[in-house]
Amino acid sequence: MKNLRTLLALSFLSFFCTASATHVMGSDIFYRHLGGYEYEISLKFYRDCRGVGFANPSSATRIKCAFGGAAALNLKLKSITDISPACSSNANPCGNPNTSLSNLGVEEHVYVDTIDFSQAPFAALASCGTTLIIETGQCCRNSSINTGPGNNNFYTFASLEFNPSSTQNSSAVFTVPPVIYTALNQPLTYTLGAIDSVDKDSLSYEFGAPLRGWNDSISYSSGLHYGLPFDVYFPASTSYPYNDPNAVPPIGIHLDSQSGQLTATPSSQQVTVLVINVKEWRKNSSGVPQLISVTRRDIELIIVQSPNNNPPVIEYKDSVVVGSSTCRKFEVSDKVFVPPPPMSPPPTDTLSVVLRNASSNLVLNIDSTVYASNKTTVYGKVCYDSSWLAQGNDAIHLYAADDQCPLNLETSKTYWFPNSGPLASLPPSSLPEIDVGVYPSPAINQVNISFEHPMKVLEVEVYSIQGQLVKQLSSRNAVTMQIDCSDWSPGSYFITIQTDKGQANKKLLVQ
Repeated sequence: MKNLRTLLALSFLSFFCTASATHVMGSDIFYRHLGGYEYEISLKFYRDCRGVGFANPSSATRIKCAFGGAAALNLKLKSITDISPACSSNANPCGNPNTSLSNLGVEEHVYVDTIDFSQAPFAALASCGTTLIIETGQCCRNSSINTGPGNNNFYTFASLEFNPSSTQNSSAVFTVPPVIYTALNQPLTYTLGAIDSVDKDSLSYEFGAPLRGWNDSISYSSGLHYGLPFDVYFPASTSYPYNDPNAVPPIGIHLDSQSGQLTATPSSQQVTVLVINVKEWRKNSSGVPQLISVTRRDIELIIVQSPNNNPPVIEYKDSVVVGSSTCRKFEVSDKVFVPPPPMSPPPTDTLSVVLRNASSNLVLNIDSTVYASNKTTVYGKVCYDSSWLAQGNDAIHLYAADDQCPLNLETSKTYWFPNSGPLASLPPSSLPEIDVGVYPSPAINQVNISFEHPMKVLEVEVYSIQGQLVKQLSSRNAVTMQIDCSDWSPGSYFITIQTDKGQANKKLLVQ
């Protein structure tokens, strides 16, 4: 079996390494149920405009059964959009689409395909079990990445954790564009703006590892790992995993598992890779949340000096009733950077504010914009009617950007409504912390995990300090568990445990 897995892994490496160098910066994969057995699959690739042109990734994209069998996708280019965070006087820095230039810029390439699980070659996959993988890969990640993953092959995936012959689902989609550039020593506030507008399933969020192939993670530089992919601010006597997203400036790095809000203060000028996994949960007939889908955002993040600019700050305020709607008030402010004397401060910035998941039942209202000598402030509210929450919607996603040249600074922030609507469920990753024993530490040959009471263990994952997945255990009922660690390298490991009663995160030493 081990030789077979190795052969399959090598087969896919050759499958996607035939593509030409693309300077790919990242990718998203989504799928949408069209009716019957038909699904539309969408791939978004993010291209560094300083790299070579991007080729159609069909030769490196397929859908496969986790237990064997695969079918290639026939992707068609839908659009190419310049999404560079550039000021209005520097619009479209990428120039002609899919052309190599010297300018800093980012393009979004969207490819789509429609498949039918009742027709060959996909019909054979519909009955493979409960896990289908949509996977794609390209050569290569940018050489400018200086935190470890640079020059490695790029690979990402989305999973369908259900049988499409008996269950239907549409994946979550990300409404906020990727943050590509962020400022050194300035707060980074970012959300994917993930929504499931079709099925209204619940979503949870976690950091993921960059991959070069299926189950083949890439290590970060010493001191960094998938949960700490770049250097962040820690005051004296604090270190990872401690974090305080509400501190000024934010301490450590924090990803809210329920809202997907990422908060940190980057402290080194780095080019890194940030990966966030989004898990979709649906209650079964017994009312227990079941994993039904996984999708990811794998994106290159460039931390740059921005000495004469501050990022916008989004603050949600109290709610008010306006007619038949409820409105959540907000303020978006952008303080003017004040340089040391005798230099004069620059003029105030203009601000753009966008509601990324706007709909007929969720509307943005800008009330006023005030330009003061020290900052620009936009006052407004997001209004929704009673049906919006009742339908299972649970988040507001605001995005704001200033107009600084040559690159503006961006902020995005989510307001999350806990478990709103009749369809909402509580995913295991958002359940409370539980008391779990992990011993001995340091361990030599075996690690023991003990629980206070018998419970259903949904998943146990062990990661090395470099962010590599070392061990993964699937669902079982247990009071105690044992893990063989006799062949692990000495060092520190992180253990994440998810049960039907809660979750736990533990650190382990192995000798």
